[in-house]
Amino acid sequence: ENWDTWRTKRGVIVAGQLTPEQAMGINSWANTMGWILLTDIQSGVEPLMPYADIWLANQTVKQKLLQADIVIQFGSRFISKRINQFLAEFQGEFWVVEQSQNAVDPNHHTQTRFNAKAHHWLRAHPPLRQKPWLLEPLALSKFCATFIEQQVGGNLNEASLAHHIERVLPYNGILFLGNSLFVRLVDALTKLPEGYPIYTNRGASGIDGLLATAAGIGIGADQPVVAMIGDTSTLYDLNSLALFKNVTQPTIIFVINNNGGAIFDMLPVDEEVKEQFYRLPHNGEFSQVAAMFGLKYALPYTWADLSAVLKQAYTRRRATLIEIKTNPSDGSATYKRLIDQISHAVIGE
Repeated sequence: ENWDTWRTKRGVIVAGQLTPEQAMGINSWANTMGWILLTDIQSGVEPLMPYADIWLANQTVKQKLLQADIVIQFGSRFISKRINQFLAEFQGEFWVVEQSQNAVDPNHHTQTRFNAKAHHWLRAHPPLRQKPWLLEPLALSKFCATFIEQQVGGNLNEASLAHHIERVLPYNGILFLGNSLFVRLVDALTKLPEGYPIYTNRGASGIDGLLATAAGIGIGADQPVVAMIGDTSTLYDLNSLALFKNVTQPTIIFVINNNGGAIFDMLPVDEEVKEQFYRLPHNGEFSQVAAMFGLKYALPYTWADLSAVLKQAYTRRRATLIEIKTNPSDGSATYKRLIDQISHAVIGE
């Protein structure tokens, strides 16, 4: 490729699932180039324009973004539906930088493939300092920061916990995000500092073994872990709670109890069908589950309650199960409302 030619073009960088080593430098490189940077929560890259999953719902901005000359993809397995839609619709020059030999472009673009570590590729392709070629995403991202805060409110709920997830994370810890609705809320509503270790289970396995994975990460790394897992996912892997007896660092298991599979609220299907075949409400709670596996348990209803619970939990080198009970559709309703309203926003008004 002729890099001297391409680096003067209008570009978009997309950063998916990456290791901390691979994530280094992508933010500053894209900023120097004046290119748009779309980041996944799994990337560990601090976003220049956070909340992309929300603001990409704005068709005016997305159509301008699709006019880019080139997209360069680092990493894979993007959580955001809006980022995946953008990648599927883009028809320009497409480059993939990936260390492994794995296929990481489900859209099968005609592409230039670089089998290299991301930070090595960045060093071999020095950026050219230039002004941003598109300002609307930055303006919409800044608007989203205030708008999301207004929409999620100050109460402790599914959306506000996702938006303010940094409040519950220890300085030297690891964040494990389960599947379903909550990981999408975190990806859409959170701006984490660059490099905070994040683990996920993505792919065909779905909710299989999420608790086991979280326990293994904590035991293997010997670091504090915060695991955020849905209620259905927890029930599916319940016996793995026994593994948390082996942790030697403060470990927090958040069970987000919205009474079933709230991710299916995003499907455009009849409510009765959704309730009977998708959401599958269990009408249960997890205090006795915690007792059965010898775990400390708490059910906070406010941020002040949660703060007090966490203060105690981080003094113990053992696991604590914290149940966050929410109304079944609160998180999905907030998510859908944000996407709908941003999709109709007029930039400049």
